[in-house]
Amino acid sequence: TVKAELAPILKAVLLKHGDIVTDCSLNSTQCRSSLLEIAFGIIQKLQAAKLEDLTEPELRSMLASVSDLESLKLRVSWLRKRLDQIIEALQLVKQCSALEEDKRKIVQEIEEMQKELGSCRMETLEKEKKTLRIQEMEAVIGTISESISSNEARLSCFYERSLVDGLLCL
Repeated sequence: TVKAELAPILKAVLLKHGDIVTDCSLNSTQCRSSLLEIAFGIIQKLQAAKLEDLTEPELRSMLASVSDLESLKLRVSWLRKRLDQIIEALQLVKQCSALEEDKRKIVQEIEEMQKELGSCRMETLEKEKKTLRIQEMEAVIGTISESISSNEARLSCFYERSLVDGLLCL
């Protein structure tokens, strides 16, 4: 038996994944219930959270708990996989932020160079060098924009749905 507040999660897990304690190395009902409450507590936290509310250390702690549950032969690999996906999504969010900042700096530098080109009377060679540099930087922006779009597409499922979407039969 598990706490009453976790009963809906128990039912959903049983429907989707079957009896996850069947192979458990612990024999007592009390110990097995405690293990289920750990797993269901993690699911409950994920159900209540949005991606931006979670931290990587918090997720790594959940992942460590799931690994412990797996070492006791609870069948929760599906939960470990989801936590791995959420951690990867958090890392992508950080990467997107860094790429956006890089892009902003490059755009600013391009604008400054373009002003110099327009307002100064540079020698032709210097103008050509700056024009070439602008083209290179614009190509970098294109690559960064593609990375951002790719990351945003991969992250969209975590922003549009619950973090446990598809894990349970609800």
